[in-house]
Amino acid sequence: MTCADVDRLLSEGTPIAELKQIAAVSDHLRTCGRCDELLRWAESPSPDPALGSEAAARVRTLIHADLKPVRPLPSTPAVVTGAIAFAVAMAGLHMLTLGAQGWRALSLVQSLSLGALFAAIVILAALSLNVTLRPAALIRPCARAASSAPSRLRFPGGLPL
Repeated sequence: MTCADVDRLLSEGTPIAELKQIAAVSDHLRTCGRCDELLRWAESPSPDPALGSEAAARVRTLIHADLKPVRPLPSTPAVVTGAIAFAVAMAGLHMLTLGAQGWRALSLVQSLSLGALFAAIVILAALSLNVTLRPAALIRPCARAASSAPSRLRFPGGLPL
């Protein structure tokens, strides 16, 4: 038995009581101070990691001194409304600078389709941004939803696919 064998047995999780019962390990421990000290250290109880009340108060004071007030995030409807308002403003500026002649060439169905697509993209982007900013708003699929069909998948904000 060598030091490397003792190290391997310890790294494999062999209990120390079982190690000491192995004859080859016992013989090695009589001649090797390093391994004997290692096993005694591994058997010794670990110290209590609890902080004293004075140290805990010091840590609490340091943490409180480092905290900075934050303002709450706006609600999801406010974020979506803001995103829609921003998109409408951008579309209005675009129309003022380039004109709205292109819309006249489109049929009513084409105009409505493009408008609906634009609105859907703005709303989904706002919801996605909102979920990213709010860690508590992340959608965590439950085990039942993870095993269900893809038709049960949802966009951020709970909208079905």
